[in-house]
Amino acid sequence: MANTFFIGSDVFKEIRRHNCYYIDKSLFIKEVVSVGHKVILITRPRRFGKSTNISMLNAFFDIDGEEDSSLFSELAIEKEKDVMDLWYRKHPVINISLSSMANASSHDYALRMLSEIISEECAKKSFLLKSLDISEFTADKLRRLAKKEAPKEELIHSLKILASALRSHFGETVVILIDEYDAPVNHDAQEGFRKELLMDLSSFFGGVFKGNEDIELCVVTGCLRIANESIFTGANNLGVFTAKNKEFSTSFGLTEPEVKKLLQHINFPEKLEEVTQWYNGYNFSGALMYNISDVMNYANALTNDPSAAPANYWANTSSNEIVERSFRRQHSRMEMISLLAGNSIGISRIDDNISFKRMKLPNAIWSVLFHTGYITADQGKPDFYKIPNREIRVLFEDLYMDMTMELAGYERIEGLNDAILSFEAKKIEDQFASFLLLLSWRDTASNLEYVYHSFFAGLLSHLGMSSNREAGYGFFDIQVLFNNIYKLAIIFEFKRFDDKEGDVTLDDAAERALKQIYDLKYPHNAEFDGYDVYCFGVGCLGRSCRVTGGLCNRS
Repeated sequence: MANTFFIGSDVFKEIRRHNCYYIDKSLFIKEVVSVGHKVILITRPRRFGKSTNISMLNAFFDIDGEEDSSLFSELAIEKEKDVMDLWYRKHPVINISLSSMANASSHDYALRMLSEIISEECAKKSFLLKSLDISEFTADKLRRLAKKEAPKEELIHSLKILASALRSHFGETVVILIDEYDAPVNHDAQEGFRKELLMDLSSFFGGVFKGNEDIELCVVTGCLRIANESIFTGANNLGVFTAKNKEFSTSFGLTEPEVKKLLQHINFPEKLEEVTQWYNGYNFSGALMYNISDVMNYANALTNDPSAAPANYWANTSSNEIVERSFRRQHSRMEMISLLAGNSIGISRIDDNISFKRMKLPNAIWSVLFHTGYITADQGKPDFYKIPNREIRVLFEDLYMDMTMELAGYERIEGLNDAILSFEAKKIEDQFASFLLLLSWRDTASNLEYVYHSFFAGLLSHLGMSSNREAGYGFFDIQVLFNNIYKLAIIFEFKRFDDKEGDVTLDDAAERALKQIYDLKYPHNAEFDGYDVYCFGVGCLGRSCRVTGGLCNRS
């Protein structure tokens, strides 16, 4: 039984040949050939196993691949006799990824990177240059593509040229696999040349997909469905499957039974709850899925160090600028703060098709956040969306903290730290009140508690703050733990002034918040762990506040 992980590789053959732990997703092959579309576009967030699944398809279909019966031995697809008989090693394959084009900073540079990608694929198929079934005219085109000397017209039609040559040589129709098709155009760096590049990509894809009898099947993956720029213009029988579709709902990511099996395999079954909090929560048409890459990384960390804690593996895999931009934009900031506070938000429309022409419209940002995995559908609440798990929440907290720290200034943060460590309500109140003046009146006009809660969570996150965590009989707003020398815990609860609750002054709101801390026994968990606990109630109205409390009254 496999005892190791192959972290850093998404190549199916490498994972299987190194006898590494592999979570069987081979029935994805059956889904692909049974779904009824010649061209299949599947979108999922990053780090959900798209590249590994594409690599698996390549190993399965490729007629020219090295025969290795161990690749699919004991996998579920091996029992699907009809699929094995009709599809296993029956078609030549073109397999490319456009991931490297995400770094392109100009249209010309993007085309040079595309030329590099096609050159590498032609090099793998150099046998075509000696094929008696290929005309010299076509062979010359392939030589130019391989040497990166092809004119733009040949580069744009390179997939069609390759497909035609492969069919002529093998006498079988071709399977085309394209991973990260949207990488060249899905971030802001492309804004200046996106329109021109999209036209070229439309020809690149459309030239091979449209009415091409050389093609048996095409599978394309990415994070976003790029629409209105006609990137798939003319593609026959195109099937688009996003996280909102039932099809392929469990093919990307991990189900809970798969996670349980993995944790049992590494002898850490007790870590399930922790793994669930950090990496689960993605609602793919009703199937709650775990981030496969992050679970595997954490499992690998545990095998090397049993005391390893969950980590945010997501944060450094790509730019998170879209989240930061959402916090800064007036029309989305309040909703982002609400998400950070642990709420789900109502969104009337999530588009499957992302149009860059519409990206500046107020609601377009939510569609991008959904399809890229920063928010997910709240199960049982139609048209409501939330942060899926702790990993993404930490990312939100860090970005919001950076923005808040930038707004506040680091010297002022030191003053706040000193006030908190004095454990004196008046000093904390003075600091909190000074920071509230930094908020826009638009942010505080609603007087919603989560605005204050999230703002101070951002200010305090550098102290190891926890937010909305279960304790006693409920969920505290903010808790800060200090355990370097003394084991000290500070709990903050926020209440907005509300005359319907009997508040006459801000002091009443602060006392009401403090009373909730005691009534719901928020200090219980920290006290049980040996901490001295300080409790503070914070009453807020507009850009004013009151703070009351002190050392927890254990009685």
